[in-house]
Amino acid sequence: NGEYWQPDASEDGSVPNIVLRVRLVEPAKVFVEPAKLELNVSGRASLRFKERIASGFVRLGLPNNGSVSLKGKTYLDRLELMARARFKRVKLEPFKGILFSNSPLNVQGKLNGDLSISLNQKQLGCKGGISLAGFVMKGGFLEDSLSSNNFSVICDAEKLEIIPTELKYGPWIASLAGDLS
Repeated sequence: NGEYWQPDASEDGSVPNIVLRVRLVEPAKVFVEPAKLELNVSGRASLRFKERIASGFVRLGLPNNGSVSLKGKTYLDRLELMARARFKRVKLEPFKGILFSNSPLNVQGKLNGDLSISLNQKQLGCKGGISLAGFVMKGGFLEDSLSSNNFSVICDAEKLEIIPTELKYGPWIASLAGDLS
């Protein structure tokens, strides 16, 4: 029947206390061909079967001393998630080959921030913020460049806020601000 090992069920029907942990001993060098981008990847993950929890962490070392760190924890038997993303000096230019590989669009800017998100069956929560400095998009369908000196989003508990910013497109200037509660 395909079963090689079956733990004896305890009298109370509990799951055996088994934990699977995986980690990269040394950072791995990963080359992303379309973008000609080399990343240094480190990370770890674990599955705790008795508690029905999966968790992990991955850090991507980017060119020009930039980095992206992602950390998360979730339950396997219910909707409950906690996640965090940190962006440090992430230049958008090297990602053109990944995000816009078949497009004549060119994108520039630097992403920084620290954002935590939590989700369960009753609510969505967040804390932190992300900013994009020196954003410029040009080429393709755009006749002029679309730009913003600094675009920021912050989140505190139950409110997501777009910090007032200006978007420029040729002779046009638009103001952008707002919040969601």
